[in-house]
Amino acid sequence: MDTWKNIKERTLKVNVISLKNVCIDDVIQAVEDKYGDGSCIGCVPRQPSIIEITLNTDDNTINMCEGISVSGKNYKCEMLYSPYTVVSFMNIPIHVEDEIILL
Repeated sequence: MDTWKNIKERTLKVNVISLKNVCIDDVIQAVEDKYGDGSCIGCVPRQPSIIEITLNTDDNTINMCEGISVSGKNYKCEMLYSPYTVVSFMNIPIHVEDEIILL
């Protein structure tokens, strides 16, 4: 498998409340304990309370959306990128024709 193919779709956000309370090494270890050695190919802290975790497979990413337990605490995970395409930044329904919008 090509590790770098569709990498952004395999990245999750984990809200840890405060980065001061979580050790990145513990996060990596928790992911690899659950999904196997080498399953965590990236773990990046983002201020003030988010850790971005990139996994090696789509299946592991989907399964991790259920959450992860790190040092006895459970954390929610969510996809960094939505699988859905935004059609309108103005919240216009898709059935409205271009001609009406351009008037």
